[in-house]
Amino acid sequence: MEFTKPYMTLGISILIKKPAPSQPDYFAFLQPLHDIVWVSVLITYLSISFVLFMINRTSPYEWKRLSDRNLVAKSDAGNLDYLNSLWWCFGSFMQQGVDYSPKSTAARVVGGAWWLFTLFLVTSYTANMAAFLTITRLDTPIRGMEDLVTQSKVVYGTVVNSQPLSFFSTSSNFLYNRMFTYMDTTPGAICKNTNLCVEKVRDENYAFLWDSTVNDYFVQKHPCDLMTVGNTFDIKGYGIGLPRGATYRDDFTIALLELREQGFLEELQKKWWTDRGDCPKTELIGTSDIPTQLGFAQFSGMFCVVGAGAGLGLLTSLIENLVFIRHNQVKKKRKKKAQCDIQFRKYRSASLLQSSSREDMA
Repeated sequence: MEFTKPYMTLGISILIKKPAPSQPDYFAFLQPLHDIVWVSVLITYLSISFVLFMINRTSPYEWKRLSDRNLVAKSDAGNLDYLNSLWWCFGSFMQQGVDYSPKSTAARVVGGAWWLFTLFLVTSYTANMAAFLTITRLDTPIRGMEDLVTQSKVVYGTVVNSQPLSFFSTSSNFLYNRMFTYMDTTPGAICKNTNLCVEKVRDENYAFLWDSTVNDYFVQKHPCDLMTVGNTFDIKGYGIGLPRGATYRDDFTIALLELREQGFLEELQKKWWTDRGDCPKTELIGTSDIPTQLGFAQFSGMFCVVGAGAGLGLLTSLIENLVFIRHNQVKKKRKKKAQCDIQFRKYRSASLLQSSSREDMA
Protein backbone atom coordinates (compact mmCIF):
# COMPACT_ATOMS: atom_id res chain seq x y z
CA MET A 1 0.00 0.00 0.00
CA GLU A 2 1.11 3.56 -0.69
CA PHE A 3 -0.38 6.93 0.13
CA THR A 4 -1.23 10.19 -1.55
CA LYS A 5 0.16 13.52 -0.42
CA PRO A 6 -1.25 14.54 2.98
CA TYR A 7 -4.60 16.28 2.97
CA MET A 8 -4.43 17.13 6.69
CA THR A 9 -1.56 17.39 9.15
CA LEU A 10 -1.51 16.29 12.75
CA GLY A 11 0.97 15.93 15.56
CA ILE A 12 1.19 15.74 19.32
CA SER A 13 -0.40 18.56 21.31
CA ILE A 14 -0.82 19.28 25.02
CA LEU A 15 -4.33 19.06 26.47
CA ILE A 16 -4.93 20.77 29.83
CA LYS A 17 -7.90 21.92 31.85
CA LYS A 18 -9.00 25.44 30.95
CA PRO A 19 -8.03 27.82 33.75
CA ALA A 20 -10.55 30.18 35.23
CA PRO A 21 -10.42 33.69 33.73
CA SER A 22 -8.66 36.23 35.88
CA GLN A 23 -10.90 38.25 38.16
CA PRO A 24 -11.71 41.80 36.99
CA ASP A 25 -9.51 44.46 38.51
CA TYR A 26 -11.12 47.61 39.92
CA PHE A 27 -8.19 49.62 38.55
CA ALA A 28 -8.11 47.93 35.15
CA PHE A 29 -8.53 51.31 33.49
CA LEU A 30 -4.95 52.11 34.55
CA GLN A 31 -3.46 49.03 32.85
CA PRO A 32 -2.90 50.49 29.34
CA LEU A 33 -0.18 52.82 30.68
CA HIS A 34 2.71 51.97 32.94
CA ASP A 35 2.78 53.41 36.46
CA ILE A 36 5.75 55.65 35.63
CA VAL A 37 3.74 57.15 32.77
CA TRP A 38 0.81 58.00 35.05
CA VAL A 39 3.16 59.61 37.58
CA SER A 40 4.88 61.57 34.79
CA VAL A 41 1.52 62.75 33.43
CA LEU A 42 0.49 63.97 36.90
CA ILE A 43 3.78 65.83 37.36
CA THR A 44 3.46 67.35 33.88
CA TYR A 45 -0.13 68.39 34.58
CA LEU A 46 0.85 70.18 37.80
CA SER A 47 3.91 71.75 36.18
CA ILE A 48 2.06 73.11 33.13
CA SER A 49 -0.62 74.56 35.41
CA PHE A 50 2.07 76.28 37.46
CA VAL A 51 3.72 77.66 34.30
CA LEU A 52 0.39 79.13 33.18
CA PHE A 53 -0.04 80.62 36.67
CA MET A 54 3.43 82.21 36.49
CA ILE A 55 2.76 83.62 33.03
CA ASN A 56 -0.53 85.04 34.27
CA ARG A 57 1.36 86.82 37.05
CA THR A 58 4.23 88.09 34.91
CA SER A 59 3.01 88.59 31.36
CA PRO A 60 1.72 92.14 30.72
CA TYR A 61 -0.79 90.77 28.21
CA GLU A 62 -2.40 88.18 30.50
CA TRP A 63 -5.53 88.46 32.63
CA LYS A 64 -3.88 89.60 35.89
CA ARG A 65 -1.75 92.40 34.45
CA LEU A 66 -4.53 93.50 32.09
CA SER A 67 -6.85 93.77 35.07
CA ASP A 68 -4.27 95.84 36.95
CA ARG A 69 -4.31 98.32 34.07
CA ASN A 70 -8.13 98.30 33.99
CA LEU A 71 -8.17 96.82 30.49
CA VAL A 72 -10.40 93.94 31.59
CA ALA A 73 -12.81 93.53 34.48
CA LYS A 74 -11.36 93.05 37.95
CA SER A 75 -13.27 89.77 38.25
CA ASP A 76 -11.22 88.35 35.36
CA ALA A 77 -7.92 88.82 37.17
CA GLY A 78 -8.07 85.28 38.63
CA ASN A 79 -8.94 83.50 35.40
CA LEU A 80 -5.52 81.86 35.31
CA ASP A 81 -4.63 81.67 38.97
CA TYR A 82 -3.28 78.27 40.02
CA LEU A 83 -6.64 76.62 40.73
CA ASN A 84 -8.16 77.90 37.51
CA SER A 85 -5.02 76.86 35.61
CA LEU A 86 -5.47 73.35 36.99
CA TRP A 87 -9.10 73.41 35.87
CA TRP A 88 -8.19 74.69 32.39
CA CYS A 89 -5.53 71.98 31.91
CA PHE A 90 -7.92 69.30 33.18
CA GLY A 91 -10.65 70.49 30.82
CA SER A 92 -8.21 70.32 27.92
CA PHE A 93 -7.14 66.83 28.99
CA MET A 94 -10.77 65.64 28.99
CA GLN A 95 -11.41 67.28 25.59
CA GLN A 96 -13.72 69.83 27.19
CA GLY A 97 -13.63 73.60 27.20
CA VAL A 98 -13.85 76.28 29.90
CA ASP A 99 -15.22 79.82 29.90
CA TYR A 100 -11.82 81.48 29.71
CA SER A 101 -8.62 80.88 27.78
CA PRO A 102 -5.10 82.33 27.75
CA LYS A 103 -4.81 85.76 26.16
CA SER A 104 -1.04 86.23 25.87
CA THR A 105 1.12 84.63 23.22
CA ALA A 106 3.31 83.03 25.91
CA ALA A 107 0.38 81.26 27.59
CA ARG A 108 -1.00 80.17 24.22
CA VAL A 109 2.33 78.58 23.31
CA VAL A 110 2.22 76.57 26.55
CA GLY A 111 -1.43 75.71 26.00
CA GLY A 112 -0.77 74.52 22.45
CA ALA A 113 2.02 72.21 23.62
CA TRP A 114 -0.29 70.84 26.32
CA TRP A 115 -3.06 70.22 23.77
CA LEU A 116 -0.65 68.32 21.51
CA PHE A 117 0.54 66.25 24.46
CA THR A 118 -2.99 65.38 25.62
CA LEU A 119 -4.08 64.51 22.06
CA PHE A 120 -1.32 61.94 21.68
CA LEU A 121 -1.79 60.60 25.20
CA VAL A 122 -5.56 60.16 24.93
CA THR A 123 -5.43 58.49 21.50
CA SER A 124 -2.68 56.09 22.63
CA TYR A 125 -4.56 55.28 25.83
CA THR A 126 -7.82 54.66 23.95
CA ALA A 127 -6.19 52.34 21.42
CA ASN A 128 -4.40 50.28 24.07
CA MET A 129 -7.44 50.24 26.34
CA ALA A 130 -9.47 48.67 23.52
CA ALA A 131 -6.91 45.86 23.29
CA PHE A 132 -7.05 45.25 27.06
CA LEU A 133 -10.85 45.14 27.03
CA THR A 134 -11.14 42.70 24.12
CA ILE A 135 -8.57 40.16 25.34
CA THR A 136 -9.21 37.93 28.33
CA ARG A 137 -6.13 36.72 30.11
CA LEU A 138 -6.04 33.02 30.96
CA ASP A 139 -3.62 32.55 33.83
CA THR A 140 -1.87 29.21 33.41
CA PRO A 141 1.69 28.15 34.16
CA ILE A 142 1.80 25.96 31.04
CA ARG A 143 2.16 27.70 27.69
CA GLY A 144 4.16 25.06 25.84
CA MET A 145 6.33 22.00 26.07
CA GLU A 146 9.28 23.85 27.62
CA ASP A 147 7.10 25.09 30.49
CA LEU A 148 5.79 21.58 30.99
CA VAL A 149 9.26 20.08 31.36
CA THR A 150 10.65 22.73 33.70
CA GLN A 151 7.80 22.62 36.24
CA SER A 152 6.84 20.02 38.84
CA LYS A 153 3.23 20.87 39.77
CA VAL A 154 1.48 19.47 36.71
CA VAL A 155 1.87 15.77 35.93
CA TYR A 156 1.99 14.98 32.21
CA GLY A 157 1.74 11.73 30.29
CA THR A 158 0.07 9.77 27.51
CA VAL A 159 -1.53 6.36 26.76
CA VAL A 160 0.39 3.15 27.33
CA ASN A 161 1.75 1.39 24.22
CA SER A 162 0.72 4.32 22.01
CA GLN A 163 2.45 6.02 19.11
CA PRO A 164 3.14 9.22 21.12
CA LEU A 165 4.80 7.17 23.88
CA SER A 166 6.88 5.35 21.25
CA PHE A 167 7.89 8.70 19.77
CA PHE A 168 9.20 9.96 23.12
CA SER A 169 11.04 6.71 23.87
CA THR A 170 12.82 6.49 20.50
CA SER A 171 13.51 10.17 19.87
CA SER A 172 17.12 11.37 19.81
CA ASN A 173 16.08 14.76 21.17
CA PHE A 174 17.30 15.27 24.74
CA LEU A 175 14.14 17.10 25.76
CA TYR A 176 11.85 14.33 24.48
CA ASN A 177 14.00 11.67 26.18
CA ARG A 178 13.75 13.60 29.42
CA MET A 179 9.96 13.69 29.06
CA PHE A 180 9.84 9.93 28.47
CA THR A 181 11.96 9.28 31.55
CA TYR A 182 9.61 11.41 33.60
CA MET A 183 6.49 9.63 32.28
CA ASP A 184 8.08 6.19 32.74
CA THR A 185 9.07 6.83 36.36
CA THR A 186 6.12 8.93 37.59
CA PRO A 187 3.13 6.97 38.95
CA GLY A 188 -0.12 7.88 37.22
CA ALA A 189 1.56 9.61 34.27
CA ILE A 190 0.61 6.86 31.77
CA CYS A 191 -3.05 5.87 31.32
CA LYS A 192 -4.65 2.74 29.94
CA ASN A 193 -6.75 4.54 27.32
CA THR A 194 -7.63 7.96 25.96
CA ASN A 195 -10.83 8.48 27.95
CA LEU A 196 -9.07 7.84 31.25
CA CYS A 197 -6.41 10.40 30.36
CA VAL A 198 -9.08 12.99 29.49
CA GLU A 199 -10.84 12.35 32.81
CA LYS A 200 -7.52 12.82 34.63
CA VAL A 201 -7.15 16.18 32.87
CA ARG A 202 -10.58 17.24 34.13
CA ASP A 203 -10.26 15.88 37.66
CA GLU A 204 -6.56 16.25 38.45
CA ASN A 205 -3.63 18.55 37.76
CA TYR A 206 -2.70 16.62 34.62
CA ALA A 207 -1.59 17.40 31.04
CA PHE A 208 -2.35 14.91 28.28
CA LEU A 209 0.04 14.46 25.35
CA TRP A 210 -1.95 13.05 22.44
CA ASP A 211 -2.82 13.42 18.75
CA SER A 212 -3.72 17.03 18.02
CA THR A 213 -6.86 16.14 16.05
CA VAL A 214 -8.23 14.06 18.94
CA ASN A 215 -7.36 16.76 21.47
CA ASP A 216 -9.10 19.37 19.28
CA TYR A 217 -12.16 17.12 19.28
CA PHE A 218 -12.25 16.95 23.10
CA VAL A 219 -11.76 20.72 23.34
CA GLN A 220 -14.96 21.26 21.34
CA LYS A 221 -17.07 18.91 23.45
CA HIS A 222 -19.24 19.70 26.48
CA PRO A 223 -18.55 20.81 29.24
CA CYS A 224 -16.05 23.02 27.39
CA ASP A 225 -13.46 22.92 30.17
CA LEU A 226 -10.44 21.79 28.13
CA MET A 227 -7.92 23.57 25.92
CA THR A 228 -4.71 22.90 24.04
CA VAL A 229 -1.54 24.91 24.60
CA GLY A 230 1.77 25.30 22.84
CA ASN A 231 2.85 24.30 19.37
CA THR A 232 2.15 20.91 17.83
CA PHE A 233 5.24 18.70 17.49
CA ASP A 234 6.05 15.36 15.77
CA ILE A 235 4.15 16.60 12.72
CA LYS A 236 2.68 13.93 10.44
CA GLY A 237 0.08 13.89 7.69
CA TYR A 238 -3.11 12.04 6.81
CA GLY A 239 -3.07 10.59 3.30
CA ILE A 240 -5.38 8.34 1.31
CA GLY A 241 -4.16 4.73 1.18
CA LEU A 242 -4.15 3.16 -2.28
CA PRO A 243 -2.89 -0.16 -3.71
CA ARG A 244 0.80 -0.14 -4.46
CA GLY A 245 1.48 0.79 -8.07
CA ALA A 246 -1.97 2.32 -8.61
CA THR A 247 -1.88 4.48 -11.72
CA TYR A 248 -4.45 6.91 -10.32
CA ARG A 249 -2.44 7.81 -7.21
CA ASP A 250 -1.08 10.97 -8.85
CA ASP A 251 -4.59 11.96 -9.91
CA PHE A 252 -5.74 11.75 -6.28
CA THR A 253 -2.71 13.76 -5.16
CA ILE A 254 -3.30 16.50 -7.74
CA ALA A 255 -6.98 16.70 -6.81
CA LEU A 256 -6.11 17.00 -3.09
CA LEU A 257 -3.58 19.75 -3.79
CA GLU A 258 -6.15 21.67 -5.83
CA LEU A 259 -8.72 21.36 -3.02
CA ARG A 260 -6.12 22.60 -0.54
CA GLU A 261 -5.25 25.61 -2.71
CA GLN A 262 -8.93 26.46 -3.04
CA GLY A 263 -9.34 26.34 0.74
CA PHE A 264 -11.92 23.57 0.53
CA LEU A 265 -10.07 21.20 2.87
CA GLU A 266 -9.61 23.96 5.42
CA GLU A 267 -13.32 24.76 5.25
CA LEU A 268 -14.15 21.09 5.79
CA GLN A 269 -11.89 20.91 8.83
CA LYS A 270 -13.43 24.07 10.24
CA LYS A 271 -16.93 22.73 9.60
CA TRP A 272 -16.43 19.41 11.40
CA TRP A 273 -13.99 20.45 14.13
CA THR A 274 -15.10 23.97 15.05
CA ASP A 275 -18.49 24.97 13.67
CA ARG A 276 -20.20 21.79 14.87
CA GLY A 277 -18.54 21.79 18.27
CA ASP A 278 -20.39 22.34 21.52
CA CYS A 279 -18.11 25.16 22.64
CA PRO A 280 -17.25 28.63 21.37
CA LYS A 281 -13.81 28.94 19.92
CA THR A 282 -11.31 29.87 22.61
CA GLU A 283 -7.57 29.78 22.71
CA LEU A 284 -4.82 30.57 25.12
CA ILE A 285 -3.38 34.00 24.59
CA GLY A 286 0.34 33.75 24.04
CA THR A 287 2.71 36.14 25.74
CA SER A 288 3.35 37.89 22.42
CA ASP A 289 -0.41 38.44 21.92
CA ILE A 290 -1.13 39.97 25.32
CA PRO A 291 -1.23 43.76 25.01
CA THR A 292 1.64 45.40 26.81
CA GLN A 293 1.54 48.55 28.88
CA LEU A 294 2.82 51.65 27.18
CA GLY A 295 5.94 52.77 29.01
CA PHE A 296 7.82 56.02 29.36
CA ALA A 297 9.90 55.27 26.25
CA GLN A 298 6.81 55.51 24.03
CA PHE A 299 5.93 58.95 25.46
CA SER A 300 9.38 60.41 25.98
CA GLY A 301 9.11 62.45 22.78
CA MET A 302 5.81 63.98 23.82
CA PHE A 303 7.14 64.83 27.28
CA CYS A 304 10.01 66.60 25.53
CA VAL A 305 7.51 68.49 23.35
CA VAL A 306 5.45 69.71 26.29
CA GLY A 307 8.63 70.58 28.20
CA ALA A 308 9.93 72.55 25.24
CA GLY A 309 6.55 74.26 24.94
CA ALA A 310 6.69 75.31 28.61
CA GLY A 311 10.24 76.63 28.18
CA LEU A 312 9.31 78.47 25.00
CA GLY A 313 6.29 79.95 26.76
CA LEU A 314 8.43 81.28 29.61
CA LEU A 315 10.91 82.71 27.09
CA THR A 316 8.03 84.33 25.20
CA SER A 317 6.75 85.80 28.48
CA LEU A 318 10.19 87.32 29.09
CA ILE A 319 10.21 88.80 25.59
CA GLU A 320 6.70 90.17 26.14
CA ASN A 321 7.87 91.89 29.31
CA LEU A 322 10.87 93.38 27.53
CA VAL A 323 8.67 94.57 24.67
CA PHE A 324 6.15 95.99 27.14
CA ILE A 325 8.87 97.83 29.08
CA ARG A 326 10.36 99.18 25.87
CA HIS A 327 6.94 100.19 24.65
CA ASN A 328 6.27 102.04 27.92
CA GLN A 329 9.63 103.79 27.70
CA VAL A 330 8.92 104.94 24.16
CA LYS A 331 5.44 105.96 25.20
CA LYS A 332 6.80 108.00 28.13
CA LYS A 333 9.37 109.68 25.89
CA ARG A 334 6.67 110.57 23.41
CA LYS A 335 4.44 111.85 26.19
CA LYS A 336 7.28 113.89 27.66
CA LYS A 337 8.16 115.25 24.25
CA ALA A 338 4.54 116.14 23.63
CA GLN A 339 4.41 117.95 26.98
CA CYS A 340 7.61 119.83 26.12
CA ASP A 341 6.15 120.79 22.76
CA ILE A 342 3.04 122.08 24.49
CA GLN A 343 5.09 124.09 26.98
CA PHE A 344 7.25 125.43 24.17
CA ARG A 345 4.21 126.48 22.17
CA LYS A 346 2.70 128.15 25.24
CA TYR A 347 5.98 129.97 25.95
CA ARG A 348 6.28 131.04 22.33
CA SER A 349 2.72 132.23 22.26
CA ALA A 350 3.29 134.22 25.44
CA SER A 351 6.49 135.72 24.01
CA LEU A 352 4.74 136.73 20.79
CA LEU A 353 1.89 138.21 22.77
CA GLN A 354 4.27 140.19 24.96
CA SER A 355 6.21 141.49 21.92
CA SER A 356 2.97 142.55 20.30
CA SER A 357 1.90 144.44 23.42
CA ARG A 358 5.16 146.34 23.54
CA GLU A 359 4.82 147.36 19.92
CA ASP A 360 1.33 148.64 20.58
CA MET A 361 2.47 150.66 23.55
CA ALA A 362 5.31 152.18 21.51
